[in-house]
Amino acid sequence: MGFKREGQKPGGHKPFKKRRTLNEKVVRGAVPIDGENPTLEEANEFYDYMNKLKEDGATSDDACIKQIINTLKTHEAVILEHGHTCKMVEEIFKSRKEAQLLFLQNLFENNKEDAVTRVFFEKSASYTLESWLRTFATPIPEGYVDIIDKFIQYLNSSIQKVIYNPAASNLLRCILELIAITSKLKKEKSKKVKITSEGKKKYDKLEETHKKIVDSFLFDEFAFGLKDFAEHSYLIQDILKSCRFSYYDSIKNYFTNIWSNNSENAIISSLKNQNSAPVWECLIEFLKDEDVDLIKTLIKMNIIDLSLHNIGNFVVGKFLLFHKSISNDIFESILPNMDQFIQGNYHNILDAILAQAEVDSTFKDSLFKWFKSKYGKPSKGISYAKFLSDGLEDEYEVSSDNKISFNIQKLTPIKSKCMKSFFKLQPTGTSQFFESLSDKCFMELIGNRQGTALLEDFIGHFVEADIGADWLMEKLGENLENLLLGKSSIFVFLALWKTNLSLNKREEILKKIAECKQKSSAQHKYSRLMNDIHYQMYLENKKAWIRKYSPK
Repeated sequence: MGFKREGQKPGGHKPFKKRRTLNEKVVRGAVPIDGENPTLEEANEFYDYMNKLKEDGATSDDACIKQIINTLKTHEAVILEHGHTCKMVEEIFKSRKEAQLLFLQNLFENNKEDAVTRVFFEKSASYTLESWLRTFATPIPEGYVDIIDKFIQYLNSSIQKVIYNPAASNLLRCILELIAITSKLKKEKSKKVKITSEGKKKYDKLEETHKKIVDSFLFDEFAFGLKDFAEHSYLIQDILKSCRFSYYDSIKNYFTNIWSNNSENAIISSLKNQNSAPVWECLIEFLKDEDVDLIKTLIKMNIIDLSLHNIGNFVVGKFLLFHKSISNDIFESILPNMDQFIQGNYHNILDAILAQAEVDSTFKDSLFKWFKSKYGKPSKGISYAKFLSDGLEDEYEVSSDNKISFNIQKLTPIKSKCMKSFFKLQPTGTSQFFESLSDKCFMELIGNRQGTALLEDFIGHFVEADIGADWLMEKLGENLENLLLGKSSIFVFLALWKTNLSLNKREEILKKIAECKQKSSAQHKYSRLMNDIHYQMYLENKKAWIRKYSPK
C-alpha cells in the first residue's frame, strides 16, 4: 500500500517546470507569443502536433513520419526558424536520412527564398542543418548534390551578411568542407563508384562553385588579409582546410600574399594574437616543408620570445610537429628552456620535443644531456624523483634502505606526459624509479589521478605481461583492495587485465581478488569490477571461459 506526505494534494507531484500556456490552454514546450513574431503561434501549433505524436510513440512508425512531412509541407522554414520546433523535428527525424532529405527538398521547393535564407541565420537551425548534412553527405551522394547546390546558392546570395553571422558562417564552412572531402573521395574511389554523366556534370559544377567561393575569400572580392585574421578566424581556417585536398596552390599563394604585404612586426603580433594564431597554425599544417622557409626563419629569429609566449608557443609547437625534419636547429635552441615549458604547461611544444626524441637519436642524447645537468643520470631512479619534485631537495628523499619518496602533489599532467615518454626513451631508469618507491609513496601514487595514469602506462611497458602482474601484486601486498576499489586506481588494474596475461596468471589473480572480496566489508562494490573481469576473459577465451569464477 502506498502512502503520501502530509498535506499533499491528490494528483501526484507537481512538475519540476511549470507548463507554459497559449490562449489559456496548457501547451508543453510552447513559447509565449509576442507581437513582433507573427509565425510563432503557427510554430507552437506544429510543436503541439509533433509532441503529441512523439509522446504517443507514433514517431517510430514510418507512416507517421511521412504524415508529419506532408503536414509540415510549405511550413518548413517556420519550423526551422524557431528553436523549440527545430529541436523537435531534429529529434523526430534523427537517424532517418530519407526523411531529412525529403524535408530539405520541400524546404527549398515550397518556401520563399528570403524565408529559407533567414533560417540560415538562426543558431538552432544552422546546427540542425549541419548535423543532417554530415549524416547523409560525407561524401555527398549523387542524389543529394542538388540540395547542396541550393544551400550554396542561397548562402551566396547573402554572402556579405553570412560572413558576419556565426550561425550562417558555420553552415557555409560545413558545406565547403563536405565538398572538399567529396572531391577527394570521389577521385580515390572513381573506379569503384559509378557516377552517371549527368551526375558528373553536377559534381563538376559543385567543385567550380567551391573554387569560386575560395578565390573570392582569399584573393578577389573579400581578399582576407592579415588584418582580417582575428575577426574571420574560423572562416579563413575552414576555407584553407577545404583547399588542402585539391587546391594546394591556393594555400601557398595565399601565404605568399600575406607574407609579402605585411611587415615582420605585424606578423609577429599576429602570431601572438589569440584569434589570429590559429590561422597561422592552419597555414603551417598544410604547407609543405619546401614552402615554409620564410616563416621558419622568422620563428628561429624570435624563438625565445615566441616559444615562451602564452599564445605564440602554439604556433611554434605546430611548426615543430609538422616540419620536424627541417627543424633540428630550432629543437636544439629551445631545449635549454624545457623547465619553463613544463612550468608554463606548454603541452604542444613538449609534444613536439618528446616526439622528436623518439625518432632522432641525436636529439634524444641532447634531451638527456639536459636532463642529466638538471636532475642527475637518467639511468638512476632517484633522478626522476628529482624531476617530479622540480629539483627541490625538501620535496623528495631516499631512505637508508634506498627507498624513494617524493611529494605526490608535485605530479602534474605535463610531468606525467614527460614520464610516459621517458618510459620508452629510458626504460632502465624509469623502471628503477618505480621499483624503488617506498610502500607509503606507492600507495599515495595509486590514490592520485595523475599517479594512476602514470602507472597505467607503465604497466603496458613490461616485456612479459605476467612479470608486470607479479610486480604490481608484490608491490601492493595486503593493499590490493585499495587498488580495486579506488575511483582512479581501478583503471590501473583494468589496464593490467587487458594486457596479454596467461590464463594461469589470470586465475592466480582472480583467486587473490576472491579472497580480498571475502574479507572485505564492501563486497557490494565488487560487482562491476567482476563484470569487467569476466567480460574481458570471455572476449579472449570465448567458449573456454564459463563467465563466472569460483575459487577452487
